Amino acid sequence: MLDYLYRVMQIDEAWSVREARGFTWWAYNLAQRVWAEPPIEIDGGKVVSFRIQTDVFREVTDLDAIACAVELWNRLTTLSGFIFDRAQGTVKLACSMVCEEENVQNLGSLLAAAMAIQCADAHAVAEQAAGKPGCKPGTSCHPRNGPRPTLDKLLRVREELIAPRGIDPSPVKEEHIRSAAALLEGLLRRDRVGTVAMRIEGASLTAELPFWADIPTGKQMRAHGRIIQRMTSQLEVSAQVPHPRWGNGLFLLPRLPVDAKLEPGLELVRKLNRAAATEPLGFSQFGAWNIEPGDDGGLEFHAFVPAAIAQPHQLPWLIAQMFARNLWARDSLSEHFGIRVELAAQLPEMLPA
Repeated sequence: MLDYLYRVMQIDEAWSVREARGFTWWAYNLAQRVWAEPPIEIDGGKVVSFRIQTDVFREVTDLDAIACAVELWNRLTTLSGFIFDRAQGTVKLACSMVCEEENVQNLGSLLAAAMAIQCADAHAVAEQAAGKPGCKPGTSCHPRNGPRPTLDKLLRVREELIAPRGIDPSPVKEEHIRSAAALLEGLLRRDRVGTVAMRIEGASLTAELPFWADIPTGKQMRAHGRIIQRMTSQLEVSAQVPHPRWGNGLFLLPRLPVDAKLEPGLELVRKLNRAAATEPLGFSQFGAWNIEPGDDGGLEFHAFVPAAIAQPHQLPWLIAQMFARNLWARDSLSEHFGIRVELAAQLPEMLPA
């Protein structure tokens, strides 16, 4: 995969540095690092996590302002997420792909697209904020050849490829959505939990998935001294809703039953995004966690595959990644809140609030 990315991105040797399990390169003045984590075993098979991160800001001093800006940027992200490290005072764009060896050929083009868009987005955001107080662009240069004098053509990918193709219909159709729904039902049966509800309208799927328990939305419960408004998460997959900036494609939006108004929402968002960028999760990270807009805003994950790169054969794999992300978020937040995950088996302890 690493050799494939290096080759398909047409990376210039003069502006790159090879590492044992990856490489760093400069499309202009921001470093992008690409590497492979050591293999891990999942369900009896070995998988590898490929990570891509691009520097955006350093020496951030206006922490609260940047935290709010990062949350807004992540609402419009595509395949990467902005990661704000308050302790280090840095902002990076990050994504990752976890795959088995036999999937490398099928998924390599998606990771290459994510790599190109991430690099272009990082340079665009850093340039827009140049000169503003509170942070500095995360600029750096090649250790031997110094600053790169000209922009790599890859930095034009958004204007020359993504935006023009955004007017084209999404290649994902209703039949592909129905196949994805069948896969999702199979995952629920495998884990011996039942879906609460599933609805298909054209090329859009909405499904409620068990989170704290498999109790339908609208049931307010009290569990171990805490009021929980919703017990299920909601997964929306749609090829009918255009991106406000990049047009048509495929949206994937899991929404969690966590009220960001009652909890420190930005803290939770940073916690989830930072963990996704640093921990061995066992699933891919295309997109970012943020707070859902509106008065009832909760935590949601935002991912968008532009029409220029969306392929129907990617959808089952993307659905499986979203399913795994839902379970991981449940485990992470149950620990954060001090709520036992096995609430479904403890319903006698739970009373209407």
